[in-house]
Amino acid sequence: VGQVFASSVEEGDHGSAIFSIINTETVPFSIDEVTGIISTTDNLDRENRDIYHLLLTVQDVAPPPHFNTTMAIVTVMDTNDNPPVFEDELVQLTLSELQTVNIGFYTAVAVDNDLSPYNSTEYFLAEDTTGFKIEKSTGVLSLTTSLNYETQQSILLEVIAKDKNKPDIYQDILEVNITVLDDNNTNITFPSNFPLQYDISED
Repeated sequence: VGQVFASSVEEGDHGSAIFSIINTETVPFSIDEVTGIISTTDNLDRENRDIYHLLLTVQDVAPPPHFNTTMAIVTVMDTNDNPPVFEDELVQLTLSELQTVNIGFYTAVAVDNDLSPYNSTEYFLAEDTTGFKIEKSTGVLSLTTSLNYETQQSILLEVIAKDKNKPDIYQDILEVNITVLDDNNTNITFPSNFPLQYDISED
């Protein structure tokens, strides 16, 4: 992590310094009491905590010992270590069979807790998907062909959110279950031989 130094006017062993961390809370750091080198003692996670204030003390070995303290501020830098995550695994939608083609009807949103530029997410549909498309950068779903209740009443889509920087490692899947609503869009027609003609007796 880093190294701290101290100087003393004392000569010989009396000028030797002993370093220590005296935080009252447990911190994932240690310091070499002789060299002053600060090291980590556990894995760090910026999403849980991004800054530490280490209270350091140094003392010499002269009798009586002299003490001094200082503060070391450790900032945890971000790395791309989080996948995009959907809030739900499955969403239920209803769509009219009259839904307009190429007009968005739902936006899929996955959250990546990394900082920019590591939190960029791209959206895809399963390779065998037909009749739908998704905007790669926004997650907006829309139709590419019209729906027809008479031929298909329900549709299951698979939306895939991928980390733009590590798409093969970090990704999540959302299932979108669409119920197609029937609309009265079938015209009633008269027989092809209309107008009909009938002959009736006046009696």
